[in-house]
Amino acid sequence: MATEICVIRVPRALHGLEPLVFEMFEIYRAEQRIDEVAIVNAVRAPELLKTFNKAYLDLRKYISLLEYEHAIAEEQQSEVKGLIVLNDAPRILREKNLVSEKNPSGSVDQREAVVALDPRYKQITELVINLKCYLSLFNGKKDAIEKAYTAVKRILPDNFIRRANPNLVVPTGESHGQS
Repeated sequence: MATEICVIRVPRALHGLEPLVFEMFEIYRAEQRIDEVAIVNAVRAPELLKTFNKAYLDLRKYISLLEYEHAIAEEQQSEVKGLIVLNDAPRILREKNLVSEKNPSGSVDQREAVVALDPRYKQITELVINLKCYLSLFNGKKDAIEKAYTAVKRILPDNFIRRANPNLVVPTGESHGQS
C-alpha cells in the first residue's frame, strides 16, 4: 500500500486554512491485522499490541482535531443562521409580501425557510455534516482497534508485563514488608 494514498484531507472550519491532513498508513495497517487476533500467541502479541496502540493513539489525536473543527463549524453555523434571521429574513419576507403589521418579521417557519435556502447556511451545514461523518468514521476505527488491542491483551498471562521487564514496578495492592 503506497503511503500517498493513505492520506485523508479534511476541510477546515476557518476559511483560508489548509485542510487537515491525516496520515492513515499505520491505521490501515492495524486494521488489516485485526484478523490476526484469532491466531495470536504470547510471542507475537507484544508486536501486535504495539501496532494497535500506535493506531489508537493516532486516531485519538485525529478525533481531537476533528472535534475542535466540528465545534468551530457548529459555532459558525449558528452565527450564519443568526445573521440571516436578523438581517436577511425580514427583507426577503417583506419582498415576498409574507409579513403583516401583526407579525412584521414573519413566522418562525418562514424565517427557518429563509435560513434553509440561504447558500451560506447550506455551505456551513454541509461542512458540519462532513466533519460529523469523519468523526463517526474515525470513532468506529478507534473502537475496532481498541477491541482488538483488548482481545490480544487478554491472551497474555497476568504476569506477562513483569516477566517481560523485571525492572518494571507493577503495583499489586499487596504490601511486601518493604519500608
